[in-house]
Amino acid sequence: MPIHEINKTIFSERIKQLRLDNNLTQKKMAEILGINERTYQNIETGRYSPSYKTTLSLISYFGMEAYNRLIDFEGFETPE
Repeated sequence: MPIHEINKTIFSERIKQLRLDNNLTQKKMAEILGINERTYQNIETGRYSPSYKTTLSLISYFGMEAYNRLIDFEGFETPE
């Protein structure tokens, strides 16, 4: 599996957990992010990656610290 696919999987699992930790429905999360519910569902299941605008909305609402917990490059070496 390519690295971007692994990271998308991790991101989708973590965005779902962020939603659940904050007692939000998928509909409410979509409203917060300014997207329709179906698009949010596709992000949460890993079918779509969030757009730049959606990512900024996520950071704006939850803060950069929460966003940093969503992304994970642990276990992957960076190119030198």
